[in-house]
Amino acid sequence: MKRVLIALLILIFIVLLLGVAVWRNSSLALEPCPLTKETFMTTPRNIHDDVAHARAIRHKYEDMFWRQPNVHAVGIGDIRDENGERTGIWGFVIHVSEKVDQSTLPPKDRIPDCLEGVPVQIREQPMGEIQIPPGYREAQEARERARRDNE
Repeated sequence: MKRVLIALLILIFIVLLLGVAVWRNSSLALEPCPLTKETFMTTPRNIHDDVAHARAIRHKYEDMFWRQPNVHAVGIGDIRDENGERTGIWGFVIHVSEKVDQSTLPPKDRIPDCLEGVPVQIREQPMGEIQIPPGYREAQEARERARRDNE
């Protein structure tokens, strides 16, 4: 009985090791992203927590983002829907000069849809055309005025 139990434990251990080895060599794209526009509307969210979580894990994935030859900006921002409208879901936004079909890339070079629960969006945007959000300049000027007034 002891030998059978030991053999079973060894077998489980080997299967776990093989699973980890396969997972490490596979694409991260298999991770499902739990947050979609539909679930967002029914799930209470705190944008500040979402952004803080994205900032906390961003350093782990920077190399993967920048490995792509046409990536020219990486940030945390509002995920857009297929019409370019804001969804209110925050995640990693990867700006590329030319979007490439992920299925044509080797698995190790694919950028997944989700990383540790943070959505990832790839946006095609030529270099030098990064858009400044509406109201950003006004807010920046107001902060500058407030700073000068406090001096």
